[in-house]
Amino acid sequence: MNGAEIPAGMTIRGEVEVQGDLVVAGRIEGRVRVGGSLRVEAGGFVEARVQAARAQIGGEVKGDVIATQSIHLLAGCRVEGELRAPRLDIEEGAVV
Repeated sequence: MNGAEIPAGMTIRGEVEVQGDLVVAGRIEGRVRVGGSLRVEAGGFVEARVQAARAQIGGEVKGDVIATQSIHLLAGCRVEGELRAPRLDIEEGAVV
C-alpha cells in the first residue's frame, strides 16, 4: 500500500498528512490531508476537516470533507459536515 493506516484501537490527535493513501479503522481528531485516497472503515471515526483527492466513508466523520476528485458514502456511514467534490456517490442507508 502506498500510504498509511490508523488501526482499530489507535487514536491520533493533531494534524495527519499523508502523500499517498490513508485507511482509518481507528480514530483521528484534528485535521487530515491526504494526497491520494482516504478510506474510513466501518467503526472508524474522524473528527476533522478532511482534504483528499478521493474519500470513501464507511464509518463516521464529523467535519467538512473536501475532495478534488470524488466522495463515496457507503451504506451505514454517518457524516456531519459539508461535502465538496466534483462527484458525490451516496449509497442507500448512508446518513448525511
